[in-house]
Amino acid sequence: MSFFSRLFGKAPAPPVATRPTGASGRVSAAAAQTTAKHAGSQTGSVTATLPSGEELIALAANPQAAAHKVAQRHLAQMLDAGKTDVARLHAQIADKIILLSIAAQADNAMYVDQVAGLIGDTTLWPRLVTEGASTKIRQLAAERIDDAVQLRRLLKETRGRDKNAYKIIRRKCDALQAQEKTLAERQAAIVALGESIERHSYKPFDGAFVATLEHLSSQWQAIATQAPEELQPRVGQALERARETISEHVRAVGAQAARSHAIETADPQRQLIVEEMRAALATAFADATSHDLVARAK
Repeated sequence: MSFFSRLFGKAPAPPVATRPTGASGRVSAAAAQTTAKHAGSQTGSVTATLPSGEELIALAANPQAAAHKVAQRHLAQMLDAGKTDVARLHAQIADKIILLSIAAQADNAMYVDQVAGLIGDTTLWPRLVTEGASTKIRQLAAERIDDAVQLRRLLKETRGRDKNAYKIIRRKCDALQAQEKTLAERQAAIVALGESIERHSYKPFDGAFVATLEHLSSQWQAIATQAPEELQPRVGQALERARETISEHVRAVGAQAARSHAIETADPQRQLIVEEMRAALATAFADATSHDLVARAK
């Protein structure tokens, strides 16, 4: 004996007419209304035998039907048993919320993921967080939301209404806040580095100037693309200014070296000239003395 036979007994269901479908194969509105009327005509939903096929689909898709929740549960069991699948239900049930409600009642969580993948309307998830028919659907919807604005709004709306959905939203908001804090701290560090480079570019050259510039420049290259747009050209100009300071120092050192070399090479040359002058004077003096002696001898 099946689950629903035990639940509802063996009382036979009254005959029902075949329900028409639209061209797309989905249950028509008329079919849903007729099934709802049939379900409501019973003395009690628990005393009726569930229909099958299109009638079961129409009953599950109509919230006004007395046994629509039981019909949804039966379809969920059919999913778990492999007697139907999400693609087939999607072709028959246009309302994604109804389809999601059926999948959420199945034991296998993959059906929920499959239905979630069919929902392209991202505005539906925030609605389901507060309007979902079951806590499972509300939790599922909460897990699907990542937008910061929506999360902060839902944090207020779910407080005191659904503690499980609230916990999910709270966790996501906390993670978002931590991420924003980390990003803010990183941006502050980037700005501080840029300002350090600017200050260094105005310093006079000293023994640590080149090493400091190389350290700051390597740090900047690693994060330059993440820096604020208005800071990037300022740092670029500061780096050029610092390199020009180094170039000026190199030119000054070169000029000083040239002067030192000139001074160092001038002394030997001057000494050589003095020696040559002394030798010339000595030769001239010797010649003059000799000439004078010869003259006296005569």
